[in-house]
This record gives sequence, structure tokens and C-alpha cells, in this order.
Amino acid sequence: MELRHLRYFIAVAEELHFGRAAQVLGISQPPLSQQIQALEQQLGARLFERTNRRVELSEAGRLFLQEARLVLAQVGKAADVARRAQLGELGELKIGFTSSAPFNSTIPQAIFSFRQRFPAVHLNLREMSSTMVADALVDESIEVGIMRPLGLPDSLSVVELMREPLVAVLSSKHPLAQGSDEGLFLSALALEPFVFFPRSYGSGLYAQLLSLAR
Repeated sequence: MELRHLRYFIAVAEELHFGRAAQVLGISQPPLSQQIQALEQQLGARLFERTNRRVELSEAGRLFLQEARLVLAQVGKAADVARRAQLGELGELKIGFTSSAPFNSTIPQAIFSFRQRFPAVHLNLREMSSTMVADALVDESIEVGIMRPLGLPDSLSVVELMREPLVAVLSSKHPLAQGSDEGLFLSALALEPFVFFPRSYGSGLYAQLLSLAR
């Protein structure tokens, strides 16, 4: 049994006339009659009571009509689900992000906008270190990583979302804070103590800051 058999049957059941049903389907009447007969043979049941004057659904046909409509509706739903999944409108999106990502307002705003636009997509958000984000992207346990792209494998594709300046935070009473508004040379901080963070918090940024300090 093929889906076209169900469509042909439903058309005849709704029109109760083979000629009109053939016009609706855009085919000639003889092939339609043959397909209905073939369907009845497959089912082992008479779906229509035919006379020279009219066509009526049999009891088997009436019950089969209900199920046939359900089948086609489910097929249509399945096709719609596949199309929407292909377009990214359904399913799950796994995102890994570093601990500093939420501090930038752009990231939470983007997540909120995505939820508003694609409410049927479940966002699976995971906080992890930069190294863990990169590893998870490589082994495909996540689809998107939000991080500073430092020292990433060549197999990963990078899309720049934003740029942030590297800043030094000093006491307003510190001598270096009394300088010009053009900023500082990093060498000016050579003898200053730093408040730093563990390498595990963000290995890429950690390595970059050490390199700049050297």
C-alpha cells in the first residue's frame, strides 16, 4: 500500500463520484478506478458500494476513511517536523561557554533573542573552561562554543562575535592612574603585583596574558 492509494481513496470518499475525484486529483478516471480496486484487493475488503447511479462508502470504507486521514495527517506532521529540524526550528542546541561569557550583556541578550525566535528549540547550556569547550566541539558533544578563540584546533570554524579591550584596573590613587587617557604600555606594569586567576579558568586567556607580560 502506498500513500497515493490513501489519497485516491480519500478523494473518492469525499466526492462519492469517480469522475469528480479524478478531476480533483488531476488524473483520468480509469487509472483511479484501477487503483481503488487494487487497494480493495490488498485490504481484502470492499470500500465502496457501487451502482450505476451512485457510489457510497461501505462500513469498512467508512472506518478505513478515518484511519486513512489520520495516517496522511501524521505523514504531513512528520514531514513538517523534518523540514523545521533542517531549518533549525526544532530540536536541541548544545552550547558550551566559559565562565566569563555571561558577564558580557551581548551573550545573554543573544540567548534571550534565540529563545524568543525559536521557542521549540531546547537550549542545553553548559559552563566549562576554554579547553573543555574546544574539546567538546571536537568530539561533537556540543554544537556551539562561546569563548576567546586562542589556540584552537584547525578543525574548528571561528566566527567573531565581538571584540573587547584588555584593560588594567587600578586604584584611582595609583600613580599610573594619573596619566593620560590614551592608556598604558604593558611594560609600565612590569613591577606591579597582579590579581590573577587559575589556569583552569581559561587556559587560552591565561597563556595570552603571560605571553604579553613576558
